[in-house]
Order: sequence, then structure tokens, then C-alpha cells
Amino acid sequence: MAEYDMEDAIKKAEEFLEEHHSTIDLKSSEIDNGVWQLIFDVGFLSQQLKEVKVNANSGKVVGYTDADFDDEDDD
Repeated sequence: MAEYDMEDAIKKAEEFLEEHHSTIDLKSSEIDNGVWQLIFDVGFLSQQLKEVKVNANSGKVVGYTDADFDDEDDD
């Protein structure tokens, strides 16, 4: 079982993002192969998505990139 659950991973990612952004809104979270993949909107006036990856065992931030996330399904 992972030492860092979703709440722990979100807190770690928020602490990381707060170093560079004043607005942080969680959009999506999932775990894949022991890594939490968290999508946040850090934009103030317009949407700006960032993906933060947190190792579920160590709690270490292992990735940070721009994200492409669509809230609506394409029909």
C-alpha cells in the first residue's frame, strides 16, 4: 500500500505549486504505477493547467509539466 494517499499527494503538490502560483484549483487526480498524477488550474484570469506527479511511496514530486485536460467529453 502506498504511504502517500490522495490527500497527502494533493497537499504535497499544492505546497510545490504555491512556490510559483497564487491560485491553485485541483481538477483531476489519479494514481498510475505508484505515481499520483494531479492536474491543477493555476491561472488567475484564464485557465492554465499544470500536472504534478507525486511518488506514492516517498511523497517526492517527480514531475511537473503543462497539462492538456478537457473537462467535457467530445461527442
